[in-house]
Amino acid sequence: MKYVPFGQTGVEVSVLGFGAMRLPQREDRTCDYEASIPLLRRGLDLGITYIDSAYVYINGTSEVAVGKAIKGYDRSRLVLATKIPVGNKEEATAKVWRTKLEECLRRFDTPYIDFMHFHGLTWEAFEGWVSRSGMALEAARQAQAEGLIRHLSFSSHDSADNIIKLINTGEFASLLVQ
Repeated sequence: MKYVPFGQTGVEVSVLGFGAMRLPQREDRTCDYEASIPLLRRGLDLGITYIDSAYVYINGTSEVAVGKAIKGYDRSRLVLATKIPVGNKEEATAKVWRTKLEECLRRFDTPYIDFMHFHGLTWEAFEGWVSRSGMALEAARQAQAEGLIRHLSFSSHDSADNIIKLINTGEFASLLVQ
């Protein structure tokens, strides 16, 4: 496996990451842990260090599968990325966002997240509510100061012009686009 610096973050990652959105599922639309955990561990054994998930993937069970899979591996060598939605004012309040962060940490069973993304961030949401006092960005900065997250990031399906505006805020270490 080859490894490269992740931008200017000081973090080194495998050139191949593991996206945990489409892990095997049961009929009830939750993660099939018996099938998923060996897949994740095989990737780790082959040198993958970057794993991407999200609060909503597989009804929240993707993060649980990743947490189970990484048990026994050196956490300091792994780079966990996940995403919390902020698409409306209610879910972007500091209290709701923090509650979801704490749930992510429990699901992964880890003391910190390396790259925490605002999931599906748009310029309208950032400007309209995410960046306001008492909202998600403030909560994320506080969590970062507490060591619960290492880097703030965002994922987006917004226009190229709006993604550039988000980058130019200087708030984020990375972004993920489809």
